[in-house]
Amino acid sequence: MMKDEFKIWEIDLESKQSVLLKQHEKLEQEKLLEDLLVQNPTLLMEGLRLVGRQISTDSGVLDLLGVDANGNLVVFELKRERLARDAVAQIIDYWSYLDTLSESDLKELIEHQSGNLSIEKIDLKPIKMALVGLGVDPVAHRMVQSLSERGVEISLLTFHGYEHGDKLLLGRQAEINLKSHDESSLPWKEGQKGLRQNHELKAVELKVEGLWQDAIKSLDFAKSKRFTKSGITWENNKISISNENHLSLQSVNFEGYGEIRVTFFPNAVHLYTQKFQDRDAMEAKIPFKKRPPSNATPTDLVFDEWYCVLNEEKWSKFKDELIKIAKAVDSEWKKLEQKQASEIEESNAAS
Repeated sequence: MMKDEFKIWEIDLESKQSVLLKQHEKLEQEKLLEDLLVQNPTLLMEGLRLVGRQISTDSGVLDLLGVDANGNLVVFELKRERLARDAVAQIIDYWSYLDTLSESDLKELIEHQSGNLSIEKIDLKPIKMALVGLGVDPVAHRMVQSLSERGVEISLLTFHGYEHGDKLLLGRQAEINLKSHDESSLPWKEGQKGLRQNHELKAVELKVEGLWQDAIKSLDFAKSKRFTKSGITWENNKISISNENHLSLQSVNFEGYGEIRVTFFPNAVHLYTQKFQDRDAMEAKIPFKKRPPSNATPTDLVFDEWYCVLNEEKWSKFKDELIKIAKAVDSEWKKLEQKQASEIEESNAAS
C-alpha cells in the first residue's frame, strides 16, 4: 500500500548533516509533466512506447496512449497535482470510449496517432489504465483499490517532485494493480486454464455451478470460444458482415447470485434476422432485452445485442429454445462461410 508521506533528504557524507528537500505539490503546468513523460516514457513504465497524445474522444481529450512491454494498450491520465476522485472517473470514461471501439477503429486511431512508428505487437484489448499525478488522495486511492480488487486493470503512478538547487528531482511510486500478487497472476496474464478455474470458483460462489456448466455445454456450437473474466464468448472467423478479427456470436456470463446472462451479439442477430426481427414472438418465448453492445461491433442492420438473465428455473424453461437459436445462428454462419469460399474460388478461377 502507498504511504501517506514521502520525503527525501540530502545528506552530507562528511558532516552527516541532513537537509529536507522541499516538495512540489504542483508542477507549474500540466503540459510540463506531459512533455517530460513524452520525452522519457520509461519514467512511466519500462519498455513503454507512446502511440498517441492528446487524443480527442466523445468525453474530452485523452492525455497519452501507450503500448507496454507486453504489447498491451495503456491509457494514461495525467494530473499536475494530487490525484482525486475526478481523475478516476475521467480515466474510466476515456477507457470505456476506447473499449467500445471496434478493433478496426482502434487500429485506425493508433495508426493515425503514431505516424510511422513501428510496433511489432499490440494486444488491442483488454485495455489497461494508469493514473499519473503528484501523489494521490485517500478517496481516489480507495476507488482504485476497489476497482483493482474486482479485476479492473488500473494502476497508480505517483510522482513526487523536489527542489534541488536549480533542478527538479522526481521520485516515482508505482502501484501496479494494487492487489498483492506477482505479474504472472495479473488478470490480463491469466491463461485459458486460469480463467476456467476462476469461472469454476465464481460459479460455486454465486451458487450457479450446475446452471453454468449446463448452459456453456448446451450453447457450444461455434468454431471457437474465448474465456473472459466474466464468462465465455463463442466466436468464428472473420466474415464480411463484421470488421472484427473474430465474429462474436453469443456469450454466457455471470450475472449475480443464482443467475447467468445469455447474450446474442449483433452478428448473431444479423445472421438469424428472420428469427430475431419478430421481437414480440421471440419475447413470448424468451424474456429477451436489447441494449447497445459493450464489447461487440454493430452491423449495418443490427445495432443492439439481445440478452436474457436466467436463474435455474428460467434456464430449464427456455433452454430448448435458446439451443435452437444457437444452432440456427451457427448454421447461418456456415452457409455464409461456404458462400464466401465459393465466391473466392470463382474469382480466382476467373482471374
